[in-house]
Amino acid sequence: MIWYQIFPERFANANPGNDPIQRISSLSRWNHPFDEPTIEEIERQWFLHQGEPGLFRFSPHAQGGMIANVITQRRYGGDLQGVLQHLDQLVELGVDGIYICPIFTSTSLHKYDAADHRHIDPTLAHPGSVDLSHQPRLGDPSDESTWEWTQADRWFIEVFIPAVHERGLKLMLDGVWNHVGVDHWAFRDVRINGESSAFADWFDVRFNDVGELIWWKSWNGENGRLPVFLQTETGDLAPGPKAHMMAVTRRWMDPNGDGDPSDGIDGWRLDVANEIGRPFWKDWRSLVKDLNPDALIVGEIWHDAREYFDGRAFDSQMNYPAAYPVADWLSIGHMKGDTRSLAARLTEVYTHDPETDACQLNLLASHDTERIVSLMHNDHQRSFDNGSHPWQNTATYDRNAASDDALIRSLVAYMLMIANPGSLMIYNGDEFAMTGADDPDDRRPIPEEYWNTTNLDPKRTWYHTKLREILELNKDPALHPFLTNGSARWVPSLDARGIRVLRTINGQTLGIDIGPADTQWQSRSGTLASTPIEIRLNLGKTDWNVRIQIRIDCASEHIAFLIRTAIAQPTIDGIYDPGTESGFYSDVIWVQNNATGFGDNSAGLFEGGDFGNPEVVDTGVEIKIPLASLGLSGTETIRLAGWVNSGDRTFKSNQIIGDLPIDTGNLGGAQDFNDAPFDMTTQHIEIDLSTVPSTGATVDGSLGADSWSQEFLQGNYTGFGDETDGTEDGSGPNGGGSEIDGIYITKDATNLYIFVAGNLENNGNGLDLYIDTGAGGDSTLGSGSGDGGFIISGQNGLDFDSGFDADYVFSVDAWNDDMDDGTTPNVPRAFFGPIDMDIDDLGSLAGYGAANAGSLSGGVMMAIDNSNTQGVIGTQSESTPVSPDANWAYGSELDNCRVYIDESNAKLYVFIGGNIQNNYNKFNMFFDVAPGGQNVLLDTNVDISFNGLNGMSNITFDSDFEPDYWINVNNGVDGGSGDLNNFADCATLRTNGANIDPDFGVITDYGAFFGGEVGATPIMDFSGPRVDIQDGALGSLFTNYAPRITALDPFDPIPGLVQISIDNSNVAGVTDTTADSAAAAAVNTGIELCIDLDELGWDGSQDLKMGGWIANDGFWFISNQVLGGIPDNSENIGNRDSDEDGTNDLDFNMIAGNQYINLTNPDVGNPCPPDFTGEGDLNFLDVSAFLAAFASMDPAADFTGEGSFNFLDVSAFLSAFAAGCP
Repeated sequence: MIWYQIFPERFANANPGNDPIQRISSLSRWNHPFDEPTIEEIERQWFLHQGEPGLFRFSPHAQGGMIANVITQRRYGGDLQGVLQHLDQLVELGVDGIYICPIFTSTSLHKYDAADHRHIDPTLAHPGSVDLSHQPRLGDPSDESTWEWTQADRWFIEVFIPAVHERGLKLMLDGVWNHVGVDHWAFRDVRINGESSAFADWFDVRFNDVGELIWWKSWNGENGRLPVFLQTETGDLAPGPKAHMMAVTRRWMDPNGDGDPSDGIDGWRLDVANEIGRPFWKDWRSLVKDLNPDALIVGEIWHDAREYFDGRAFDSQMNYPAAYPVADWLSIGHMKGDTRSLAARLTEVYTHDPETDACQLNLLASHDTERIVSLMHNDHQRSFDNGSHPWQNTATYDRNAASDDALIRSLVAYMLMIANPGSLMIYNGDEFAMTGADDPDDRRPIPEEYWNTTNLDPKRTWYHTKLREILELNKDPALHPFLTNGSARWVPSLDARGIRVLRTINGQTLGIDIGPADTQWQSRSGTLASTPIEIRLNLGKTDWNVRIQIRIDCASEHIAFLIRTAIAQPTIDGIYDPGTESGFYSDVIWVQNNATGFGDNSAGLFEGGDFGNPEVVDTGVEIKIPLASLGLSGTETIRLAGWVNSGDRTFKSNQIIGDLPIDTGNLGGAQDFNDAPFDMTTQHIEIDLSTVPSTGATVDGSLGADSWSQEFLQGNYTGFGDETDGTEDGSGPNGGGSEIDGIYITKDATNLYIFVAGNLENNGNGLDLYIDTGAGGDSTLGSGSGDGGFIISGQNGLDFDSGFDADYVFSVDAWNDDMDDGTTPNVPRAFFGPIDMDIDDLGSLAGYGAANAGSLSGGVMMAIDNSNTQGVIGTQSESTPVSPDANWAYGSELDNCRVYIDESNAKLYVFIGGNIQNNYNKFNMFFDVAPGGQNVLLDTNVDISFNGLNGMSNITFDSDFEPDYWINVNNGVDGGSGDLNNFADCATLRTNGANIDPDFGVITDYGAFFGGEVGATPIMDFSGPRVDIQDGALGSLFTNYAPRITALDPFDPIPGLVQISIDNSNVAGVTDTTADSAAAAAVNTGIELCIDLDELGWDGSQDLKMGGWIANDGFWFISNQVLGGIPDNSENIGNRDSDEDGTNDLDFNMIAGNQYINLTNPDVGNPCPPDFTGEGDLNFLDVSAFLAAFASMDPAADFTGEGSFNFLDVSAFLSAFAAGCP
């Protein structure tokens, strides 16, 4: 469906008799230059400002010049008669429905400040001449039974609505139920009658002692022009305005009240819809659907609005979430031109119920944004709806020009929005390629001469014609079912310059290829079902093509036995259920023949490099700071950040206050904590001082018997400091490495106490704490006065988390003359002060001695106790539980493999029975789907998973295995919370130049969190941008856990390109001493994947191979658990670095057998063993073929598997033949 948005005051003026002639506005000639104020306008605005300076601005130095003073008071006289005059032209354009901005009574040009929702504004709909000096109330506003119809009302319902419906168009009005104007009849009563007004409880207002109105809440600021209706604590509108809005809704949806809605409007677009609570929307929706079940309800929400869908509030939203990736691809994004990001982001956008996505309002421009051709013309990097103000961005924004390339790209955008699920919306005037920056520039009147399209200049004529050609696709009877109801997939072209949109329904797929004329496209399988359509978009030097084909889906013959025509898919839960999923998955196509000896605790013990017990550490660094020194009273909320640093403060450890991704190594130099991977977590903690104990503490470097509030526990073991091998117990003054185990807070009446549990090794390691008191400090280190001394200068440029502004810093370190003898006294140095002070050096602590405590100036005290031995030290041995469940595995193994290819939905399902131990053992999976992969893993792949991919460089695969896609899965325990976390990475491994953009920047996301325990929906979805860097590529790492991708609940899965689930409850299979192939084949829990075939780049024309293995947490040590198998009874492969050059010399060609599985043609025999002819049914030909094979001693005739041929094989064959095929 094609919607057309109309801003009526600027659309067309067909009745000068109803033009607005008011005290506060100036009527302008329709074609008067928009940027030129008249003398009359300037004088009027000056007088208005003199009388009401708070409501009418006037400044000779206004940004934008004098036009900025007068433009909001200018009127042009556009009206609904003008809309009626051009309805036939809209129908010819291809429009199916019109959405009109507010038309209820108001004095403004936009009318989002209604004075009376009961009536259509006479300047928009009065059929004759209007007298604005006299406006009767026309009944009791609070009693709908007394409401009357004005001449404008009657013209609207008796002439306009029928004219719209007669042309087959739908009509949607703008509903503004959140706020009104200061002239609204109810608010005006409150202003006049004050606290005694019958409508005082309709608004959020305050009165003085004599009951006069002195304050009101407004949408545009306190005491502004848009007072908001009062809402209850639950988010419902107050009873008075709620009842009134319900009555207004009834009035316009069924004007004559006869129960037949055909005389009313067809839907509502709801302004600022998320600013009213869902309890109101639930009741309002019920009313709307009772009046007209087919009425459309669209919410104006700029982020994903899924919490309002599924019958809870709205049918759909203005689909700005889909506009963002399209605008980024075609114009303003840092990933401009790259369709891999576009495909992933659109896949994430369209994840609602099909009914919701089918009616989303797809748009790129509206009355709230710049116009579409200006968006495309001003294609410098910026975010959507930013950097386009007509007067603020004059140095970088051209609001009057539109290049040929911009015109082409705007048409490409329309084509993509047609191809996507949902309805396209065009903003009035955009069909003529009008230019314009953001409001008010986007609200210029449509030039009168444009409506006579024969008078358009050649480029506008070409543009209008091409747009109409694109819109006509929506009416094509062959395409319409696909565009309306087809499921959708987005596939980047081979060179990532074009996008293929696939819309599938009933076994047929509509493919729409959109890209530059020289785009390199994949071939498409299936039988051509219609004559292809091609639209050429070429103007000047820009040349794009749109190619449209419908094909009947079909499977490649050589994989037919693996493909099902499915009305459902396997459940991605890490479990193979023979009862419900045997109809999907193949039989076992591979089984393990090696006992597992891999995993740190296959013998029941952790054996190094794991977490200790940070929660039991009760010694460390203790600090007392007077509250007055921080500008605090003790009831505020503060934020705390910090870390252990090298002595010169240039190298940070992984001992940080906050939530680093698990298993993070040392951080090194300056960081931006807003960038990946840190943006997935928070690198500071927030503390409500009003809730912490108030008993104070003894400053002695220990928790002791004092009362503390625990605010943080560490989740990374330390590799920082000279003595992390466990040989130093920390009992001397030196400390056994540096670590932060926990943060504890207490206070008394005058002081704040901060306790940092852990150690600070006496090799000069520094502990830096930053305190945000809310006083507006520095978000970037080094941005204040001076260089901040060596503490700050060593970290110049470090950006804290968004929302963290450091106001104060505390820093401490300790040096000994001889750090190895365990006798030299610990002499710490420290500093405390505002963040902008020059800190040339740390000062000595006065009085530091036997009590391990000393003082700085201003009442600040500090103590260190380094005797901790139980925290997150570098080596720890700890016994483990012995009762596996669905979450925990004590050993890693790969037992068997099943596969299912659903070509109708372009999905590959792989089930691998086994376990992945919760010590971050890595399960690496490699897929070979097309020529041009990496037979030898390069060391120039993307830095992913802490460069773990490159850590496997130089591994050589079998000669006929060249993987071009890699997935890694691992899991482990958060040392702080004890929770189980699962992670995954993916990357492409091309070497033939496909999908490579050498100019593309590196995205440093290191992992994707995909759920905790099994009961918490342990499904991981890769759904986000994927880029290729040189010979490697970063996988789609952004998941539903990343708040900048989606605001959903962390465990609410989003269908993505790759889905993974793990069930670790297997206790059978291969043990650490026994390789039992029968037991391995029977394992029905493990790792389950669903992969989009287009993400893999597989089109069904070649074999699809998969290899992989279990490795240690650092990737470099490979187990004997290898997909495809290695010789029976093999030990772990280990690290084959024979020449000790730091690279793995493993060559799988030197190991017997194939170390991969051919998923599309596995060596598992016929899935129906007695079907010897492979025809899919059983008959005498199969018997004949078996007997021939038996006579020739073909191994396929050895039905018992004994290695000999006798009557038992014949008996087994006949029994299987009688049983039939599954």
